Amino acid sequence: MHAPTGFGAAIMLAALLPLHAQEGRRPGSATNSYTVQYNFREGGDAATAAERIYGIRVNGEHKSSFQVGRRTPVVSASFEPINANSLIHTQYTYLDVGVSIECSLLELDSRVELHTSVVLGGLAEKDAAPAAGGPRNPTTNPAINETKLEVTATQQIGKPTVLASITDPVTNRILQITATVTAAN
Repeated sequence: MHAPTGFGAAIMLAALLPLHAQEGRRPGSATNSYTVQYNFREGGDAATAAERIYGIRVNGEHKSSFQVGRRTPVVSASFEPINANSLIHTQYTYLDVGVSIECSLLELDSRVELHTSVVLGGLAEKDAAPAAGGPRNPTTNPAINETKLEVTATQQIGKPTVLASITDPVTNRILQITATVTAAN
């Protein structure tokens, strides 16, 4: 059998290239730094909508994440000891409420593929449920509102892209999440 011709060698080489190189990734290129800006707009009317902006830096194909908010104690167990001690022992679990964002990206020729995971959590204290403990321990646990989003979007660098537009079925509030990726180098 003789050595493959130039055309045959090219076909063999193409079969060995990684899948993401075939999708337009610059093979052998150095990874760049990017800034991803997330805009969270709540409300249906743009004039009255509340907007929150979060920015995060992403280096190449590494994952970046941040969390802002607070830890809220919730009663997870309550019991009265067997002995004659009148104290009730209470155990707490702490829940994180606020905004948590994780993102990573894959560099393509003139675009990036942005993978985003968002968790928005908040207290709904008016809907508090009674905690364990009975009549001698009248503590209540807060209800937690939570919105989760996981999305992958291919977008142009520097152009805003709507990742999601969500209507909360309980409150009928509208939440729109937009991401803009810009080169940081």
